[in-house]
Amino acid sequence: MRRIDGISLIEILVVILIIALLAALLMPVIVASRHKAHETQCISNMRQIVSALLMYRQDHGDFPPFAQYTYPYIRNREVFLCPYDHAREFGGVNWFGGGNLYAREHSISLSYFYFADPVGRYEKLIELMPQRDSNHGLLACLLHGTCRSGCRYSIPPSVETCCEGLTLRTRMDGSIQRAHTYLRPCIDPADNTSSAIRDRWNLFTDVPCPTEICSENCY
Repeated sequence: MRRIDGISLIEILVVILIIALLAALLMPVIVASRHKAHETQCISNMRQIVSALLMYRQDHGDFPPFAQYTYPYIRNREVFLCPYDHAREFGGVNWFGGGNLYAREHSISLSYFYFADPVGRYEKLIELMPQRDSNHGLLACLLHGTCRSGCRYSIPPSVETCCEGLTLRTRMDGSIQRAHTYLRPCIDPADNTSSAIRDRWNLFTDVPCPTEICSENCY
């Protein structure tokens, strides 16, 4: 009996099915690897910025009013940007209407939240936090949390008020923690500023928020 050469339709379908199954199995691994690579880059960025903040304090006697002031110590604008920042062209997630004058003049976008940014609004927090926690956080990246739909892509972005979950936090000693942040954990209808300060306190330290920062009527 003569043998018929060639590949049957069933064999082709089986091969396609096997390839599809392999792709489905590999996709989570690829996504996880990409996430890990982005997170590793973000951690490296944060450590470089914190080192620059500490050098700035050593040279000037205090931390700068904005994290972007450390640019002369880093000389690389990419360090200020998290790989997850989709608002790179618009000033980073810490955009806030265009950022400070120094950042605009030097075209520096910032993806990270700096505990002393801006100094004028958080004087009490900046005064009390080092007293309560000598190894408090200096820099945080909310982009590693879970954001509401569209928040990562809004212009200007509003990540600070619409992301929650595990957040990367770099402490004074350069170590990295995973802090849990909430969507506006404190809502004080009588004092919106107090609410914002409490959010920052919870973001940069696990030490209980003092009454000087968190008013008793804040729930």
